[in-house]
Amino acid sequence: MNMNRWFLIGIPLLLSCTLGSAKEIRLGVLKTLTPDIPKASIGQLLDYFASNKYDMAPIYSPWHATNITTRSYDQTPILAARDFGGALFLRIEDWAAEMKAREPATEPIQQFMDLADLLMKSPGYGNFFMAKRCHEIATYGIARALADTNCPLYGVTNQFARFDAAWKTPAGRAQMLNDDVGARLFDIPPNDEKAQQQYLERLWRIGQLMVMKYSTPEMQACFEGHPPAGMENVSETVRRWYLGAYETPFMREHVLFFKDDGKVSARNWNANDHETLIVPYAEPQLSRLKCLAEFRAAIGYFPGEFVPNEDSATSQQKAAFIQVWSDYRKQKGLPDDTGVAVTAWEVYRDIMSCAFPE
Repeated sequence: MNMNRWFLIGIPLLLSCTLGSAKEIRLGVLKTLTPDIPKASIGQLLDYFASNKYDMAPIYSPWHATNITTRSYDQTPILAARDFGGALFLRIEDWAAEMKAREPATEPIQQFMDLADLLMKSPGYGNFFMAKRCHEIATYGIARALADTNCPLYGVTNQFARFDAAWKTPAGRAQMLNDDVGARLFDIPPNDEKAQQQYLERLWRIGQLMVMKYSTPEMQACFEGHPPAGMENVSETVRRWYLGAYETPFMREHVLFFKDDGKVSARNWNANDHETLIVPYAEPQLSRLKCLAEFRAAIGYFPGEFVPNEDSATSQQKAAFIQVWSDYRKQKGLPDDTGVAVTAWEVYRDIMSCAFPE
């Protein structure tokens, strides 16, 4: 890919901001970049955005493109952003495969974390799925780098704090949902993250019940308490579920916002998958990797010999992990606690046996 070409076309596009609207400039940039994405490296993409001081556009869902923006003038930049996102998501998977094929290193980890940050400078539905995938790939890269003592430890552990991103919080996810539905529908309470998460889940549940309610005239009659003959039991059940549910005219008008049709991935980019933004999101392996990092920082090596398919109850390497950890804590005057050693061994075993999730 010709990086100079990208840089040169970026300059007039950015200078023309004084002559055209931001929407027109963004459309021009996205349409220009999309064909080159399959040839770009992740470093080239990051350098391009940094050199041109250009922020990523928010990428809306297919539902939004169809239901909220009905004028072609409004739809064009939204569809252009979706085309760019679809090409980029596929390329992200290529970059992940390239990282996996190379020796463990810290640079790709930082690049995927940087790309997630870039994507979420303008948070949006599609941006979320790609940023989430970048964090998953970075987690896998961290695992490989931690298990290889030739990789500098600091270049790995300095990425841990970056996983605590605002877009993962209930408030961050609510904002993206509101932007996509085109209204302040997910009006979460302030400050209390637990209450905010409960609110998101409750409103989503009401929306899904509304999908059921308005699916057929018969189901609507069941919800309203005058079911057709033979559906009396259905009516009793659904009315109990729906007791106290608060539906607004806006929710009724946009009821299909609550009806997903698949899980978004690089190969299934055009799915409506709003429920994923409802569910709490954090990397499940991160706490285990922090144990492995703590063990490596303290001990400096991984004792014993890795034996594939070894019984964990009789593993000699597990015993070696526990022994050196206990010796270390004793030397430091700390009470014996084998928890970190056991978790570190389990993670190390998973990485060495290629069982660590990608």
